[in-house]
Amino acid sequence: MTRRSVDIFNQPVPHIYPQAYLQIAAERGVAVSDVLQRAAIAGDFNTTSGKELSFTEFEALILAVLELAGDQGIGLEVGWRLPPTAYGNFGYALLCCPNLQEVLSLCQRFWHINARGVNMNADIQGDICVVNLTVPDIIREPFRHQILETTIASVMKGFQLLLRDSTAQTDIWFDYEAPAYADAAFQLLGNVHYGMPASQFRIAENLLTRPLDMSNPLGLGFALEQCEKEFQLTQLKSDPVLERVRQEMVFEQEGYPALDDIADRLNLSSRTLRRRLQHHGTRYKTLLEEARRRDAIKLLDDRNLSIQKIAGLLGYQDPANFTRAFRHWTGHTPSQYRQMRNNECPQSSSGPLRH
Repeated sequence: MTRRSVDIFNQPVPHIYPQAYLQIAAERGVAVSDVLQRAAIAGDFNTTSGKELSFTEFEALILAVLELAGDQGIGLEVGWRLPPTAYGNFGYALLCCPNLQEVLSLCQRFWHINARGVNMNADIQGDICVVNLTVPDIIREPFRHQILETTIASVMKGFQLLLRDSTAQTDIWFDYEAPAYADAAFQLLGNVHYGMPASQFRIAENLLTRPLDMSNPLGLGFALEQCEKEFQLTQLKSDPVLERVRQEMVFEQEGYPALDDIADRLNLSSRTLRRRLQHHGTRYKTLLEEARRRDAIKLLDDRNLSIQKIAGLLGYQDPANFTRAFRHWTGHTPSQYRQMRNNECPQSSSGPLRH
């Protein structure tokens, strides 16, 4: 199986994303025709209307834009130009929600109507709501950075619009080292941290229930009906098994469920489940490591748990193996990560994001 035969690269990309990249490229003095030629995209496509691109074509377009126009945080700029109103019925539904808790619920329910290549899940950890963003291993740099930055910037723009508060404190994590345009990211998004164990944003849990001014129950009902229709059409083009496996990859008393156990829960044979995961460019072992990484971050933030205890909870009989795994995931040892988090606490001690 080649990279281009994997399902995600055949999926259509909502036109708002390539249009935004082309608009910014044009503003930087690069002709749209030059971008399309460099990306080998034929046909009529411009910044106001155009044909639907596949994920493969979208990657080629972004790489062409980066080559011709430079980066300088272009993914962040694209995301900041895409508030909820850019996402059609899905965006209208978000604007009509009564609070951020409902917003996050709808995002997890209808995320893949508009999102491609980024998976999202939310979790409450004490007084913090943590929203994790993961990208399949098959998506490589610099494309991976672009779609992560676009997603996070768009989400944060939406939160500010919904809360009508540009000062609502958030923590934003990126799981790669600070780029040359890091200062622009700080200026745009605020409390940004690079070189972290995961890409996520964190908001105070008490913000989730704050009433939103634009709440509209009737409008929300109508928008949800349309989202359901769009979701069904999207499901016809995609396989939901990957998200189902992620949902089942939860730590239990005897550890994480084995592939055979998950296959039984999904009423599939183990062979069929392996094949379906391969179709998405991943495998059980990769998803298990993703779950361990997610849970390691959560457990390490609990200062009452020793690193040795955490290693055991995650299924590592030897804590040294956990240390090696965590360093491989993040570039830091568990102890270094805790020290880094300790150093950050004074920066956010005056706001709602105390750890």
